[in-house]
Amino acid sequence: MIRRCDGEKNTGAFLMFRAFGCAAFFLWALTAPVCAQTGEAARDETAQGGSIVDELRVGVFAQGWGNIGKDKEQGVGFNLETAFVSPGFLSAVGSPRPHLGVTIASDSDATNQVYFGLEWQAYLKRRLFASVSLGGAVHDGETKYTEVVDRPRRSNTLFLGCRALFRVAGDIGYDVSERVRLSVHMAHISNANLCSVNEGLDHFGARLGYRF
Repeated sequence: MIRRCDGEKNTGAFLMFRAFGCAAFFLWALTAPVCAQTGEAARDETAQGGSIVDELRVGVFAQGWGNIGKDKEQGVGFNLETAFVSPGFLSAVGSPRPHLGVTIASDSDATNQVYFGLEWQAYLKRRLFASVSLGGAVHDGETKYTEVVDRPRRSNTLFLGCRALFRVAGDIGYDVSERVRLSVHMAHISNANLCSVNEGLDHFGARLGYRF
């Protein structure tokens, strides 16, 4: 993939990390007042300890993989995500966990992103779980498409339309132990056709989680 110019890339990166800081502050404000009980003994212990961090995850994803977004990017994405204890006031909507994460592409021309959202999780069996999350992301990739300028590189350049996008993701995983879990993860970011172009970006891979 060929970028239009380094200036646009740098601007996107600046906005991306500024969004990361804003999202981190928002989630801190959201979770700091309470460390609510979630009905599980492990969560009760965490809440009593006063920690707002519930789980730390790391993963490796195929970059641009999937049938929803356009498969134009190369390499892999390295993922780091923190899930927080669900505040008590979110119990009315199923006690989702707020989360904040970043996915950094191995290819310097591919798209990086920071994201945040809420995650709902349920156990299918004793150790087997599934989750779905909804939220937003800010990226440093290409946005606007101009026919005269960008037509020669449309086949190998991803155009995402907006700098800030919607994000939906899900995991299916297994609790290896009380603390450690493995999961298969898929995520999609796009603008829901609210901008001039909407090619979207998908990630698919595996994650390792550690619960506090």
